[in-house]
Amino acid sequence: NRRLSDMVLTVRIDKSEFVVQSIANIERAAGYGMGLAAVVLVIFLRSFRSTIVIGISMPFSVMATFVLIYAHGFSLNVVSFGGLALGLGLLVDNSIVVLESIYRRRDEGQPIKEAAIDGTNEVGSAIVASTMTTLIVFVPLAFVEGMTGVLLHQLSWVVCFALTCSLLASLTLTPMLAAHWGGRPKPGAGRGAGPGAEAASSRGLVAIAHGAFSKLETLYAAVLRLALRRRGVVLSLLLLLFSVVVGLTPRIGTEYMPKADEGDLRIRAHMAPGIQFRHLHRQARRIEQSILEAVPAEQRETVAAFIGGDRDDSDDWNECWIRVKLVPRSQRDQSVEEIRELLAEAIGAVPGMRIRVEAQTEMMLARMLRFGGGDIEVEVRGHDLDEADRQANQVADLMKEVPGLININVDRPDRRPELAVHVDRVKASLLGVSVRDIAETLDTTIRGTEATMFRESGDEFSVLVRLQDSDRDRLPDIERLGVSTASGRVVALRDLVRFDTGNAPLRITRTARQRVVQVSADVVDRDLGSVVGDLTERLNQQKWPRGFSYRIVGDYEEQQRSFEELTKGLVLAVVLMYMVMASQFESFRDPLVILVTIPLGAIGVILALFLTDTTLNAQSFIGAVMLAGIVVNNAIVLVDCIKQRLVALESDWSGDYTELVVAASVRRFRPILMTTLTTVLAMLPIAAGWGEGGELQAPMARVVIGGLLSGSLITLLAIPIVCHLMRPGRRVADVRTANASESL
Repeated sequence: NRRLSDMVLTVRIDKSEFVVQSIANIERAAGYGMGLAAVVLVIFLRSFRSTIVIGISMPFSVMATFVLIYAHGFSLNVVSFGGLALGLGLLVDNSIVVLESIYRRRDEGQPIKEAAIDGTNEVGSAIVASTMTTLIVFVPLAFVEGMTGVLLHQLSWVVCFALTCSLLASLTLTPMLAAHWGGRPKPGAGRGAGPGAEAASSRGLVAIAHGAFSKLETLYAAVLRLALRRRGVVLSLLLLLFSVVVGLTPRIGTEYMPKADEGDLRIRAHMAPGIQFRHLHRQARRIEQSILEAVPAEQRETVAAFIGGDRDDSDDWNECWIRVKLVPRSQRDQSVEEIRELLAEAIGAVPGMRIRVEAQTEMMLARMLRFGGGDIEVEVRGHDLDEADRQANQVADLMKEVPGLININVDRPDRRPELAVHVDRVKASLLGVSVRDIAETLDTTIRGTEATMFRESGDEFSVLVRLQDSDRDRLPDIERLGVSTASGRVVALRDLVRFDTGNAPLRITRTARQRVVQVSADVVDRDLGSVVGDLTERLNQQKWPRGFSYRIVGDYEEQQRSFEELTKGLVLAVVLMYMVMASQFESFRDPLVILVTIPLGAIGVILALFLTDTTLNAQSFIGAVMLAGIVVNNAIVLVDCIKQRLVALESDWSGDYTELVVAASVRRFRPILMTTLTTVLAMLPIAAGWGEGGELQAPMARVVIGGLLSGSLITLLAIPIVCHLMRPGRRVADVRTANASESL
């Protein structure tokens, strides 16, 4: 720009701005989530030293994940970094369980180093199984194709990297730090006081927190005993709750991908073919002036207009489009959709132009992989182009009646003048003139025939022989052309052929070897699924001519395909989880008990989507598949604790099985509560969807938060009840007798 005096160069499109802003927004959300998780650890552990022990595992796992991302050749983008931010809360879960087990043994009087070894061994198999169930859900997702598969590829790898690193840290780094920094419990730390009991005798907030947690555990034990006595009532209430929540499913909208506010507007204008360029330029300047008046300067960054097409593509010289780049969402009072409505009203109707005002609300990757021109596309298929065009117009009229559809456009190919030549074969054969002779004469006259090659200084130039422009511009001139017969006579072309003028389409679109005409539209203020339902009902009522049909494609078709593949992936993930847990627990029954938590998590998923007005899209569906592997973790730890209690029964203990289940559940109550809250609070800033690009990860985080809350809280009642049903009223004495018989 310093060298130029009469012009200024500006950057027209810079997609890196949105990428940088999105990644910075995810960084902030991840930082807030990490801080909230740390607060939960301090409150529950009541010791900064214990918080540091667990807190070290989080940055360690993150740094190790960055190493694996680099080694695998991934870039740091919205998908990969978003996956890491979503997994932040999961990184400390394993360390929390391990540290709670170590400190509980230490508080019971065991030396700290022995407590570190025995405590880690006590929960080691459980956290390995829980981590494996989370990792195994991504195996089926690796085979998902399309754009959903592109998103899942890096997301799956990054989450797997992070969880693997956190598992290794919890089994090695956390016990080592606990053994060296764990210290000794202060006098008065009683049995079952839990981690951080050394601060229980201190005054202030620490003492209040300790008392609150003790009362909470006592309350949970009382509620659990009551629930075990009224198992049928509790299970009936849970089933009723599940049925009521499932009834809300039809009220949840569906779409392919969440909409993102990138601050990008496109105005596309189309005029009749053959329009003079100066007329197109004049109308484009009129639109541009309307844009400058409607959008204040402080709300926009650039306005760029493009008139005509490429130099070699004269067929597009009747089109123009204008791009309006707005300032970031945080600096605007209006959303991009609100500004789109304002622009559409300000531009209005322009004589001789078809205008579409579009807001770029899809992700960049979605636009790159999209082959159509709208959120909904209807393909009218038929052999007759004229009839297909009439049917497409009727489809467009039906789409105008559907609420939520805008920018309805019939993708009608432009037509240009055509001169058709019909040869009178009878006359031509009598005179000895072939169709080839006539075709070659016309080709030489209009386009030219290469006669020779002129060479000069190593350059070659084709020499074309044809009539001058003034001798071939009009039809009478073409009719007077002479064609040589077999006898050497010259016959006028008008005596052998008939010329017909008409209009021919520039292109003919085919799908599955059928001619199609596409009708496209954008969706606003409604979800894609409900709009397609209304449109399908109207299209089915229309009478279609014989040989004609319709098909809804575009985002809806891709949505159905991705939902189908993700459903198969979810089913396969549940099967794989069962196989992993069956091999880990060496039991076919215990994994079935644990899998009860998956429908319990579905309660929170449906409620989260309904209460936050979030659609079921590919991102939220991916979150549901991930949740299937996460929500069972607490149940695995709880069932494993109950099994260990059964195996380790002392011969002089005279309690019954109910008290055993209650004691094991209370022992795992605090770590379950801690892991749930740290994961939920770490994802909470992402679920809010604030800032640029926040709409992409928000549906996934909301699904995980809702499902984890309902699954974990209901698990604390449902899993003990199911375990109690598996051994109803069985006395510990019977267990001891069975063990003695096995020993004999």
